[in-house]
Amino acid sequence: MKRISKSKRRNGVAAESGDRPARRRSAPLAVLVFCVAASSLPVCDRASENPAPMTTQPTVADVPPRRIVTLAPNAAEMIAAIGLADRIVGVSDFCVYPESLTALPRVGGIMNPDREKIALLDPDLVVLRGRMPSVESLCRKRGIPIYFDKTDSLEDIFETLASLGKRLGAETAANELAGRLREDLATAKARVAGLDRPRVLMIVNRDVDGIRNVVTFGRGAFVNDVIRLAGGVNVFGDLEIPYPQVSTEEILAAKPDVIIEAVESIKMTDARRATMLEQWEALPSIPAVKNHRVHILTEDYLLIPSPRVVESVRLLTGVIHPELERE
Repeated sequence: MKRISKSKRRNGVAAESGDRPARRRSAPLAVLVFCVAASSLPVCDRASENPAPMTTQPTVADVPPRRIVTLAPNAAEMIAAIGLADRIVGVSDFCVYPESLTALPRVGGIMNPDREKIALLDPDLVVLRGRMPSVESLCRKRGIPIYFDKTDSLEDIFETLASLGKRLGAETAANELAGRLREDLATAKARVAGLDRPRVLMIVNRDVDGIRNVVTFGRGAFVNDVIRLAGGVNVFGDLEIPYPQVSTEEILAAKPDVIIEAVESIKMTDARRATMLEQWEALPSIPAVKNHRVHILTEDYLLIPSPRVVESVRLLTGVIHPELERE
């Protein structure tokens, strides 16, 4: 089989053919802010050294923290959801919810944490997602406990919620919230029971000028669980890599019935939306393209593994099963 030549490309994508699939690889190792609120940033595979949720020493177990700095947007949402938003004094650049947190000091993100600002906020707990050596060093020198957030799958949301609730002295509130979330998710799951399950491709990032370097979701990502609960089948859900980068040829072979692109609302304009949809027209054999089922979503909660996962499931259910919305 031949490689794709320049003459076989249209609108920035490879023209449909039997060309050899590109070698699968993880997205560039740079940042995984849950592919969240920053979907234009490169994303990374789950790091094997990323620790399970834990609090490092030193800590005083019987004195819940009162001044929390969190560089994990999902953890900020969880803390607020159990009624402790007033304990948060600093948040990540990517924190977008709840509104009460958006006016707090910003302390950077996984690629650019502001050590000086963190120190000035005088926290008694710092919440990190992934390893941030510079922040970890600061905390060690100042004796500030660190909580490492590792929320990748749907079940991780409940584990992190329970762990944070215990660490913050709010176990009852955390357990009650978890119970409500499980009930809501069970209701959502029952709503699509017995329906056909369309094949879904969900994209968190790709090249601006075409369908290339597409970053999607594999088995370990929480969005894979969301697609399942919404009544779909993730076309790349069999991949072990949580956030794989796939080729145009692999997308053609996967034959998705529904394509969903998640984009930051701040980056979306009518012209940009029209361009993105037009780029897919170069691949007319894909069922989703042929049947006009390519969707661009900009909701900020869609990719954040937080208590708002119920809203994500409801949103995707409406996209994957529009017939339910007409009932």
